[in-house]
Amino acid sequence: MILSWVTIREPSRLILSELKHKGILASNNLAQYSRAGLLVKDREFLKDLLVSVKRTDPDILSAAFYGRDDEVLAATDPDHPSPLRFSVASLKGIQVKRSSDMMAIVNPVRDELGRALGATVVVLSDRRVEEVVRKSAGLMVLSTLGFFFGVFIILNFLIKEALKASELELAYDHLQRLQEQLVKSERMAAIGQLAASVAHEIRTPLGGIQNAVYYVRDSLKGAPVFASDPGIGDMLDLVEDEIRVSTRIINELLDFSKPVILKKRPVPVEGLFRSSLASLSVPGNIKTSFKPSPGAEDLVCDAERMRQVFQNLMLNAIQAMPEGGELAVSARLEQPYLCVDFKDNGTGIAPENMDKLFEPLFSTKAKGTGLGLPISKEIVEKHGGVIEAASVRGKGSAFTVKLPLDPEKRSG
Repeated sequence: MILSWVTIREPSRLILSELKHKGILASNNLAQYSRAGLLVKDREFLKDLLVSVKRTDPDILSAAFYGRDDEVLAATDPDHPSPLRFSVASLKGIQVKRSSDMMAIVNPVRDELGRALGATVVVLSDRRVEEVVRKSAGLMVLSTLGFFFGVFIILNFLIKEALKASELELAYDHLQRLQEQLVKSERMAAIGQLAASVAHEIRTPLGGIQNAVYYVRDSLKGAPVFASDPGIGDMLDLVEDEIRVSTRIINELLDFSKPVILKKRPVPVEGLFRSSLASLSVPGNIKTSFKPSPGAEDLVCDAERMRQVFQNLMLNAIQAMPEGGELAVSARLEQPYLCVDFKDNGTGIAPENMDKLFEPLFSTKAKGTGLGLPISKEIVEKHGGVIEAASVRGKGSAFTVKLPLDPEKRSG
């Protein structure tokens, strides 16, 4: 049963999860850039948006825009704009429906005041799931035999050793942990391959968009229309901001797929804090501070990798305080660790989400990849440390990075 789940069900679930994530990402991008077009019902502009999104992903079968009065304004397949029936006015959030060979995602589009402008529909093919099942079925029989043979040998050895030492229960627990690690390793490897593939596919068209924006901005310098209509510059700024967000997401995907190789050296904790803070955009209504305890001024680590951890944790804290607040970072000794605490007084984390924080692809943010914390956890654990989280809904969160004072004895 376990190998059946690993070889067929889990890859199928991962593909469906990937399709859902890509569909939601595509619909969010369409919603982000279509507000002006939906407002004035610019059908040609909306059609160009749909075609560009469909062209970038072979899994997308079709896409469509609906107006606030449920009228189809643009569609890549006008005869079948949506397999779902819905009313734009009654949409409360993203709807996902899967049939035998496709997945449809409906996303409401609203203006800054929350008023309905229309909706996006993205339809994706999930035929890859059938291919995974078909290809994996033949391998499952041999894999199952090999798996149970290996489990039998391991169990036989562990039981004998445990009986000799009267520690049968301990041996069983150890075997169970090994099984869980095996399943987790296979799952992480599959996600890593998907992440790398998606990131490489997106990077090339994103570079083209960035060059096009630069060309347009440079060509319009000094033009009367550019001076008379500040909205053109604002729209170009918006595109560049979204390119930066997309680049950060791509970098997270690539970082997740690469092995962590450490180059350790003594690094001032405050230096890591300052350099990480300098790379972030901190709103004026957020106060930041750093306070080290005596003896906790330096740590031995890979500076670039640990800066990545600091940036992820500090960015999460800043995003959790949309109304402003304070991000307090401190360093202290707690044998056998040097601990760095990141505390904010933001919105906090829902209790039901605490156990999912470090799971790949889990995110409560519309533009989040769900990879920042898993990457940070892997980096910290490669240093022989641990990362802990605590939160109170409505009062804030605290993340603690614990790194060993004697890294040579603990690093993995």
